[in-house]
Amino acid sequence: MEDKERQILEDLVFCAHEMEREGLIIGSVGNISARIDEKTFYISSHSSYLGRVTETEFVKVNLLGEKIEESNLDPSSELWMHVEIYRARPDIGAIVHTHSPYASAYAVLKRPLKPVNPESTYKLGEMPIVSYFPSGTREFARAVANSLKPNINVALLERHGVVTVGKTVHEALNYAELVEEIARINYLVDTLSR
Repeated sequence: MEDKERQILEDLVFCAHEMEREGLIIGSVGNISARIDEKTFYISSHSSYLGRVTETEFVKVNLLGEKIEESNLDPSSELWMHVEIYRARPDIGAIVHTHSPYASAYAVLKRPLKPVNPESTYKLGEMPIVSYFPSGTREFARAVANSLKPNINVALLERHGVVTVGKTVHEALNYAELVEEIARINYLVDTLSR
């Protein structure tokens, strides 16, 4: 294994553990991936417990959705979402999908998040809400990828959660953390202003 791939796996493990520590996921919900090159990426395996995931629980796949190394593990059930996003956004290097509670609640309600702090605008900008499609389907994958136009790095997923993208897995995770913070502030503003 090359040093670059080893570093990518270390970053994925660190960020997966942070996702649980920050309350963005619980158990085996959510998934995470990072590009190796233009045609391949690592993605968390199906039903892996991200808070305790190890480097051996990531699957190497290509942009056709095929495993390209021998593995007894299957990629995440949201593999096609990752494939479609990477195809649509060659500029990004990582994807984080969470079920963070406050942002997910706003997604369920299809209620846009209001900009409540400087990061809302200059770091995150527009945060489209993707209408519901069954999880793991190609329709869902295409709808999410289509929502993440250039310079849009966050999408709220109706009845499903949040997806963020970034140049690195650390950047994608930072966006996921910021979205949840903004959603919490929105909730407090909405509650306190009644």
